[in-house]
Amino acid sequence: MRTVLTILAFAAVFSVGAMGGGTVRAEDRLALVIGNSDYAIGPLANPVNDAGLMARSLTEAGFDVTQASDLGYRDMQRAVVHFARRLAASGPDTVGMVYYAGHAVQAEGENYLIPVDADIQDALDLEIQSLKIDTVMRSLESAGNRLNLVVLDACRNNPFPAVSRSGTRGLARVDAPYGTLLAYSTAPGEVAADGTDRNSPYTAALARTLRTPGLPVEQVFKQVRISVMERTGNRQVPWESSSLTGDFYFFPPAEPAPPVMAAAAPAVSAEPDRSAEIAFWNSVADSGDKVQLESYLQAFPDGLYAPLASAKIAALGQASTAPTAPAAPPAPAAAPSHPYDGTWRFTWEVESGFAHSDWCRAGESGSQDLSIRNGRFKGDMRSEKGGRADLKIQISDGGSATVETYIGSWGYYPRRRTVLNVGDGSGWGSISAPSGNSCIARMELVRLN
Repeated sequence: MRTVLTILAFAAVFSVGAMGGGTVRAEDRLALVIGNSDYAIGPLANPVNDAGLMARSLTEAGFDVTQASDLGYRDMQRAVVHFARRLAASGPDTVGMVYYAGHAVQAEGENYLIPVDADIQDALDLEIQSLKIDTVMRSLESAGNRLNLVVLDACRNNPFPAVSRSGTRGLARVDAPYGTLLAYSTAPGEVAADGTDRNSPYTAALARTLRTPGLPVEQVFKQVRISVMERTGNRQVPWESSSLTGDFYFFPPAEPAPPVMAAAAPAVSAEPDRSAEIAFWNSVADSGDKVQLESYLQAFPDGLYAPLASAKIAALGQASTAPTAPAAPPAPAAAPSHPYDGTWRFTWEVESGFAHSDWCRAGESGSQDLSIRNGRFKGDMRSEKGGRADLKIQISDGGSATVETYIGSWGYYPRRRTVLNVGDGSGWGSISAPSGNSCIARMELVRLN
């Protein structure tokens, strides 16, 4: 069994995606890919294969990839530090990504990556023989680049039972700080399938789905969730927590075709470059996945393989055809002006607060239904104890909800902000001061209609 945790940590509000075929990329992309299989205790089969698949996929997405296999403790430390220094030297516009496949465990709420030379006798050994995920995140943060992605595909047939005598499974939950998206291959504390093929179900779905042109990163993980649930019979449900406020694409939307010139002599007309279309088709042709086949038709409605894609979809038993001319838009009154307009339920509970406060006393909570219009709400929030704060919510087209509270009477940090990923109709996270030690409240936003 394996638990897979994916963390995407974004230090900027917006990033422009890139792909080949003449599109100009606005940033450099660096990636560190590690696969640990050859463990002295509990060897694994798939991590090296998973790392190889991810390295190839990221190279196609424009990343300069450094790949390493079967690293011991010191080599893992050096690899992360060296990569962070490369990011810093590359400049603030660089996009960084770390991918890890191998053993990982949790103890006392901390997550640890396990080197191949580890011999863990108890939880104390984790401090001197393994690498904290928090250390990886702080190393990337020190680079000062605007966007980082960390992907952990961590095997969870725990070979060190002494570490988890309490029976804790999976990796510990990590809340997304501001500007961060965290994506788990399954719910925190649960386990995910290791897979019977060369790759884990999660990594195979991620490597395939990230190739889709024009698919925002939030939608990449939504499609990965669908694929993994179908593959595992709903036994494994990937899960995300997000605080992103901008868009990122592994491959950007396909550029529109240039205007058709007046026909001259047919014999000298140039053949269009279809390399991007052919590469995309090859990545989905044998998937047996209706969603992936339809994504090809959406990107290339008049493509070389459009008839074959339609036939494959029909063979799957669900009617689908290549896109035709768009239907006339509905009357303005029949549809909301924003995809997330409607009624939402906002609930919150203070986990750590002040003895005397306008709304942030320990244990204080509240729940209210809000009307989101044009992606926005402005009003107040009131608790069961009579506490009050100004409240603003703004939801982007991509499903990122920025929640901001304001207490004018507070002398320190009167304005607090967090971002929830509500693309699937619900999202939760925590709000606190930058110091992180006062007024920590858990918030949840759920769509009602």
